[in-house]
Amino acid sequence: WQVRMAREGVAATCISYAVLIHACARLGKIERAELWLRRMIDAGVEPDAANYNSLIHACSVQGDTQLAEKWLDEMKAKGLEPTVLTYTALIDACAKALDVHKAERWLESMQAMGVEPNVVSYSTMINACAKVGNLARAEHWYCQMEARGVEPNAYVYSALINACAQVGDVSAACSWLERAEKTGAALDAVVYGCVINACGRVGDAECAMSVFKKMRAHGIRSHIVVYGALARPFAYRGDYTTVENIAEEMTADGISMNDYFLYTMLLAYSRAKPRQSERAEATFLSATRAGLVPNDRVLKALSCAVGRARCSQLVKCAGK
Repeated sequence: WQVRMAREGVAATCISYAVLIHACARLGKIERAELWLRRMIDAGVEPDAANYNSLIHACSVQGDTQLAEKWLDEMKAKGLEPTVLTYTALIDACAKALDVHKAERWLESMQAMGVEPNVVSYSTMINACAKVGNLARAEHWYCQMEARGVEPNAYVYSALINACAQVGDVSAACSWLERAEKTGAALDAVVYGCVINACGRVGDAECAMSVFKKMRAHGIRSHIVVYGALARPFAYRGDYTTVENIAEEMTADGISMNDYFLYTMLLAYSRAKPRQSERAEATFLSATRAGLVPNDRVLKALSCAVGRARCSQLVKCAGK
């Protein structure tokens, strides 16, 4: 559209350039976003803070902290004041680059510059800590947020629980979930799924099921990722009956099986005592007939459940 406007002699405005830069930024297309900013300047249209924020956001999508900082410097050189969006995008870039120390420096810098962090800034910082499994720092920034009177949202609690999952601290994950429920925050399946995942990582199937039932009691609809996380600890102990029950509930919810859940079911059959080869065959053939394409992980689990020779036969049968 911008090219068409130029051909028809319609002068581009700051708004039209901003839309283009923002669109490229959302897709993480840094070079395209930079191109349109340069064209904007060449056309004599002066960029504003929003344009630079979009560029810095594009860098954050790619986790390119160095380039994000370069655009911040250019923004300042033009006399434009960084906003809370600017600093939050920088923190996000650091989070994606797994550089918690730099993320913390940027959050502290924005406070020093008199720019007050909002809930997105803090949740991004907490998420940065969660990505590297630093629960202590994640909790530190939650306390800082609380001290400044910033109301936490579901994403904040999800990041905190994810940090607990990274270090296998189920007790802390459940504690944060209870705290979130008491605040009345609008929790969703993602938050509960993080706790279920934490339980699954340490093989606590009963706790995972308890959290799942609590989620359902609150009227929250599950999704395939949560069902997979719930089934995993039962599969590892060979409890195929419970895994099948979970699969039935998932189907009743209108959710189709994906390759991970198929793998989980086959894993349960392979670890059962005695091994459930016939159930594994039936489940595999049913899934492939429904259009599911098995990956290497699925085939490995199938081989463990039915043996290599039979696995090869089933793969050929499924391919017909």
